[in-house]
Amino acid sequence: MPRTPAEIGNRVFARLTSDDREHLARAMAAAALSGRTGEENTLCGDLGNAGLCVPVGAGKPVTEQAMRDMCRVLEEARRSPHTVGDDWICLLKDAFGHANRERLVALFAAAAEPIASVPKLME
Repeated sequence: MPRTPAEIGNRVFARLTSDDREHLARAMAAAALSGRTGEENTLCGDLGNAGLCVPVGAGKPVTEQAMRDMCRVLEEARRSPHTVGDDWICLLKDAFGHANRERLVALFAAAAEPIASVPKLME
């Protein structure tokens, strides 16, 4: 059975390093603020191309739940037909920086592994 974007987001978030989380929080705050200031922000723009947005308001604190939601949004972007070519890699770079890009690609792929179906026990 396939996993939902929320399940994948939670699984990814649980495996992020503290550096990953710090970078993600900064990227989310900057993207949310760009909506208020009108400054160009690549994370905000790249998500917008997929019909998505950063799940935190401008000037609001980036909470653990908001970062979990952002991991869900990134999974939704990965699945989006509007995310083509290198868009997925660009989104990961925007959210987490250049370092460990391959690890993050693998992390999302592993988190998306289908749930093994469990046979029903005979009664």
